[in-house]
Amino acid sequence: NRIPVPTRAGYTFAGWSPNVPNTMPTDNATYTANWTARDDTPYKVVYLQQNIGHPTYTVVDVETHRGITNTRATLPKESLRSYEGFTADTALPGTVLDADIASDGTTVLRVYYKRNTYKLTIDYNDLSTPAKEIDVQYGSTTSLHFGDPTWAGHKFKGWSSVPAVTMPAQDIKYIAQWDVDQHTVKFNSNGGVEEVPDQTLAYGKVAIAPVTPTKKDHAFGGWYSDSDLTQPYNFAMSVTSNITLYAKWMRGYTMSINSNGGTEISDQAVYEGTKPAAPQPPTREGYVFGGWFSDKDLTKGYNFTTEIVKGNITLYVKWVVAQKNTYQVRFYDEQKSEPIDQYVTEGGVAVAPEPTPKPNHTFMYWRDKEKRNQAFDFTTPIMRNYEIHTAWILNSYEVSFIDDGKKLNSQSVYHQESAKEPSSPTREGYVFKGWYSDSDLTMLYDFRAGVTSEISLYAKWAPKFTVRFDSKGGSAVNAGTVEYNAKIAAPASPMRTGYEFGNWYSDEDLTSVYNFETPVTTNFTLYAKWTPIFTIIFDRKDGSAVTDQQPVLEGELVSAPAAPHREGYTFIGWYSDEDLTNAYHFETPVTTNITLYAKWKVLYTVTLSSSHEVVKQTVAEGDVVARPDAVPPRNDGWVFYWWYVFGKPWEDVYNFETPVTGNFELRAYYGRPYTVNFESNDGSAVASQILGGVDKVKVPEPPVKPGFVFEGWYRDRRLTSAYDFDVKMSDLGIVSNTLQLYAKWLPLDNIETNNNDTNDSNINSLTDDKTVAEDSVVSLAFKSVMDSYIYDGWYADQKRTITMNFITHQ
Repeated sequence: NRIPVPTRAGYTFAGWSPNVPNTMPTDNATYTANWTARDDTPYKVVYLQQNIGHPTYTVVDVETHRGITNTRATLPKESLRSYEGFTADTALPGTVLDADIASDGTTVLRVYYKRNTYKLTIDYNDLSTPAKEIDVQYGSTTSLHFGDPTWAGHKFKGWSSVPAVTMPAQDIKYIAQWDVDQHTVKFNSNGGVEEVPDQTLAYGKVAIAPVTPTKKDHAFGGWYSDSDLTQPYNFAMSVTSNITLYAKWMRGYTMSINSNGGTEISDQAVYEGTKPAAPQPPTREGYVFGGWFSDKDLTKGYNFTTEIVKGNITLYVKWVVAQKNTYQVRFYDEQKSEPIDQYVTEGGVAVAPEPTPKPNHTFMYWRDKEKRNQAFDFTTPIMRNYEIHTAWILNSYEVSFIDDGKKLNSQSVYHQESAKEPSSPTREGYVFKGWYSDSDLTMLYDFRAGVTSEISLYAKWAPKFTVRFDSKGGSAVNAGTVEYNAKIAAPASPMRTGYEFGNWYSDEDLTSVYNFETPVTTNFTLYAKWTPIFTIIFDRKDGSAVTDQQPVLEGELVSAPAAPHREGYTFIGWYSDEDLTNAYHFETPVTTNITLYAKWKVLYTVTLSSSHEVVKQTVAEGDVVARPDAVPPRNDGWVFYWWYVFGKPWEDVYNFETPVTGNFELRAYYGRPYTVNFESNDGSAVASQILGGVDKVKVPEPPVKPGFVFEGWYRDRRLTSAYDFDVKMSDLGIVSNTLQLYAKWLPLDNIETNNNDTNDSNINSLTDDKTVAEDSVVSLAFKSVMDSYIYDGWYADQKRTITMNFITHQ
């Protein structure tokens, strides 16, 4: 009854094998515990999701299941949980989909879920910035990818739909919406009769030349972009800002002709600043036309190819008396295959013909073949033959450089020659990206191209963004500057005492790891994440050396060092308190600095001395001595009785369940052997028993004697003192080494029988019931006798289905 009921995690105790008797057996015996696996042993299923922008995972759900100890727990793939924006990755290292259910409930199945990426399309809708497609992890901050869109001549008014704060679990597209800037072109007619209406134009469009205004006594000279009338306006140029155009007027004058006796020529209207057209020369009988002169004395010839109108003009005709000689003036026009001949009477003047236009050139003047760089003077009296040729100059065009609607400068470039690229302008917060030939900034201008007309080139700018690094208490990290849509390089990791740098995060809550492959489209700040480094100190308590300190990141596990050694002690384990009451579990995540203390137990020596040998056992304090195997008898035949502690009374039997608290010696106690003989009194023979003083006589198989019923064993021949099998040999008080027991028999003639039939079975019964002590053996080894029947045996039930075993039935 002193054997405690054992316990075992995950199992239910199902008894001993073989069954343990209620009294101590006389020999050494081994009893093995039987166990039944519990069907409610717990195990866990842990679900982990990938963190944003990082290959680490965080537990999001934990399920507790129950099953049969040491059977296989399985998590079928088809029954896995589903999470929006995540996909289970059963191939990821660390995944556990099946495992044996540990009896201590420590089994854990693990499922990892990868964070899905979806396509984020950003269409800037500005004709110059291409749409971009970005693979963005579910739950990541989307604002990092949009930036602040800009488009010359437009105002950003938002996206086609309000962008989600974090990336949804689907592909999504956003389109920028713009309002086009409107500009006004005003016309200042500078005193013209008609008011010219304003024109309102969208950015980049061209103004339409209005109907030409009029002004009394003036001729219209064109529209100019400055009030000083120095810069003619080109109506092919895109409008990129509000402008005012100014009308230029030329005052009208009269050119009068005094033909000096020749045919009359009407007055002509001429305009200030222009070259008047030469009228058809008059004729006069007997004279030859000698040219136009600006004075009555005919000393100042008037050259229509060079003179500019500044006021009223009166011209006088010079006549030369006709001579007999006639000279040829031949005009060579480059655009004609044949020359033009004029025949001029000696002393007369030649008349300049109208030249045929030459593509991409401007006519300069007619020149004498012999004077290539000088205009021919058509007031020169012809006194010989002449060859006159056209002189042309290649057209030149204005190339204007426009920035934000303003002209920075311009170049005059000859036809088919290339403009020179000017030095790059600068603008705070922007990077100059080049000169473009259209106001929408879609066509980069090639400065190798030949110029064939007046053009305007427009400066294109890309925003320049600043990325700041908040090291959150770590060493300083300089900010970085990067162009629009470029990538910022990851800086060197900062340092911080007592911490390990984790990564750069795009939010101050440190939930979204920044991806340095992301194009930068705005100013932003990145934040450093730090993980505390805790120190684990090992106090070995006079044991051998182990690692003094171990640095461990927050949330990680301590690595158990090799067990230390200490002379005279055994190492029990590491404890978290100096009183050594709480054993430390190395699977516990670290959250602070820790000191671990070594726990030791003193080793004691227990000497076991018998007649045959001396054995020493090393036993840790609090443990128990291992009971030796059977001890053989002494050489003199005395048998082993028990162990006792040397120095204490020999009769104090040592209890092997006593915890050891020091060194001591156990000695074997021996006693003389006893022989127990069984006198069956003419019954069947019963074997003798040899016992020690602490032994009890074993109840033998009852003998059999025909015609008698066995009544029991007695200590005396007269059968008056029944023997008590529960008494030790040493307690019997016998002087000799032999004990004689005698069988008692009851003749069958003394047994009354009952001949009444019972249930038609005609079974006889005994009238003298046996009174038997609890836990002792029933001794009824007699046979019932009934005429005409053969005795079949005794049964334990009335239906005679359970055979009675008098040896084992107690």
